[in-house]
Amino acid sequence: ERAVGDDALALLGGMHRHVEGPVADLCPVRVFALPGAVGVAGELDVFAVPLLERLLQMTAPAGTLDLGGLRFVDHHGLAAVAAHLDRHPGMRIARLSPVARRLAALTGITLPGG
Repeated sequence: ERAVGDDALALLGGMHRHVEGPVADLCPVRVFALPGAVGVAGELDVFAVPLLERLLQMTAPAGTLDLGGLRFVDHHGLAAVAAHLDRHPGMRIARLSPVARRLAALTGITLPGG
């Protein structure tokens, strides 16, 4: 039996760039520090949006988001990123993964700097 629950493991694992093993299943999307940016990596779908929102709340309200590490994103995930950027106008996108760029073009979701 674990001393830490799934929610806590997802939150802790979600703050690291590389997560393996059973914890990786709990945190499909990760938010972590990069030089000069906040990195977002993994898979961002409707089920991962609440974790992303919790993780982004812990970052600075201004700066740069690097979405280059996203392997998968659905429109719910992209909309959540856009909503975060709307709430924090000082934040911009530094880099988009090819899948995020394609989805933004298909859906018309605008990401500042993306």
